[in-house]
This record gives sequence, structure tokens and C-alpha cells, in this order.
Amino acid sequence: MRLQAVCVRLQVLLMPLSFASMLGGMTTLIGTSTNLVLNAQIEADPDAPLEPLTMFTMSVVGLPAALVGVGYLAVFAPLAFRAAPP
Repeated sequence: MRLQAVCVRLQVLLMPLSFASMLGGMTTLIGTSTNLVLNAQIEADPDAPLEPLTMFTMSVVGLPAALVGVGYLAVFAPLAFRAAPP
């Protein structure tokens, strides 16, 4: 089924999907390149105040934030990205 047949703009689907993937990237070490750079800097510094990060170290903060963000998108994305009138 084509998107034009159901009057849904591509923006309505892709923008919330993009935001959800960014939120999901906060939950793991390999989710974003920034997390990998930070971990490399921690590993390279012998006097680093932190231990090197593990795969799910950021999930403690990232998972609740991602769940709240996806919930927000579920409520407000349909309002912000309404389908075009036929």
C-alpha cells in the first residue's frame, strides 16, 4: 500500500522514528559515537575519576529517559505531524 493512498505524509512516520532512535541510542555504550569517544578517553587516562563504561552502564539513566521520550512522542507526534487533508 502506498503512503499517498492513505494520505500519510512521510514526515509523519520518519520524524518520530528518528527521535525514537536517538532516544534509544542513549541506553547503550554503542548507541552513539559520543558514548564511544567518552569511553575511549576514560580508558586512555590513567588518572580518570571513572571506571571504563560497560555496555549497559548508561541504561540506568537512559532507559527511563527513553521510555518517557517515546511516551511523549506517542502522545504529541500525531498532533504535531498531522496528515495532509485530501
